[in-house]
Amino acid sequence: ARLNGLKLLGADDALFALCQDKFRSGAVLGALGLPVPQSGLARDGRWLVEPPASPAGWFVKPNRLGAKIGIWPDSRSRDLGHALELSRRVFAAYRDDVVVQPYVAGRNARASFLGLKPDTGVEALGIVFVDSGGDFQTMDDSPALYGGTGEAARAAGTYAEPVLLPVAASQPRADARIRRIAQSLIAGPGLRNGRWASPMRWPRPPRAVFSPRPRNEQRRRKQPRRRPRTVPRQTACVPTFHLIGC
Repeated sequence: ARLNGLKLLGADDALFALCQDKFRSGAVLGALGLPVPQSGLARDGRWLVEPPASPAGWFVKPNRLGAKIGIWPDSRSRDLGHALELSRRVFAAYRDDVVVQPYVAGRNARASFLGLKPDTGVEALGIVFVDSGGDFQTMDDSPALYGGTGEAARAAGTYAEPVLLPVAASQPRADARIRRIAQSLIAGPGLRNGRWASPMRWPRPPRAVFSPRPRNEQRRRKQPRRRPRTVPRQTACVPTFHLIGC
């Protein structure tokens, strides 16, 4: 389609595949001058790339998973031996590698985006602090917030939603910096058409949708061939940023 000059919706498939991989996308974004942490990469208890030194410890998370899958209460690691043990746990459960990044103290912030018009820009970002009562959310938080166990959690009295506070209200410089980073993601990697990257979750790219007829109907009569219909999916995605000293 690109070689024939046809218009496309969303970003290229290769970009979605890249952004689903935290380690590779971090290398690309770093080369573009965006602020990304240095990362190590481990698979089933062995280092593929050793992480940098970190006096504050490390944070260990699956390389290609989202929705807090593979994030446990002990995912913040004080020593690299424990980080390798977490990589064994993730590989046994999900067959995924882990990225091991220096732990950074700060407040979690979320930048949510839903673009309904082609010319929607970073002014539409909703940038908030996410105060969940803990240092970070884990896999146990995800089903209660988004999955089918929410009603059960409410009945048990354990359901809790994080408090969302606008970043601009207390740290306008941080809000502006996040918008500049978001603009760089559009201009550099090419994220566009209301679809945003997230280190936790990515939307599927839009694809051409076909409606083939049953084979016996095709034999009975021939109908004019119809062009495939491209159906965009309007998706609210959540890129996340960890703010320090903004």
